[in-house]
Amino acid sequence: MIARAEEAGRAGQLAASLTAPSGPLARYLIHPGAETARLIHHLELVLAPVALTVGPAVLGVVVLGALALHVTRRHQARRLAEGAHLVRILAPPEVDPYGATTLWTNLVALLRPVWRRLLGGQPHLGFEVTASDGGLAI
Repeated sequence: MIARAEEAGRAGQLAASLTAPSGPLARYLIHPGAETARLIHHLELVLAPVALTVGPAVLGVVVLGALALHVTRRHQARRLAEGAHLVRILAPPEVDPYGATTLWTNLVALLRPVWRRLLGGQPHLGFEVTASDGGLAI
């Protein structure tokens, strides 16, 4: 009887020590719709006065940035297409079993570093496999 009372006392202490989470993430996970509506309402109250003064400037910066990105990408595509080549390769009669591994290993080496891809673009490499009576061409 005493052991059961002690176990009950420990269970009560354990339950008292475990409290329900009360942070913003816990509130969101319990009531996502209500918390999202509350966040949107709060953002409306905070940003409405600022939107009238700063909004047109932000919109202008976004439009100019999108236009600059579009012009830059078109220039990069035009520059990369200038020296493009078409190379026709006939498939060998017998294929090395490790040929695919070698091919993909060497193709990965063609990738430019991230900063060069952002500034100058990445040259494209495409494959077209055609089959005819004369054989298979890549």
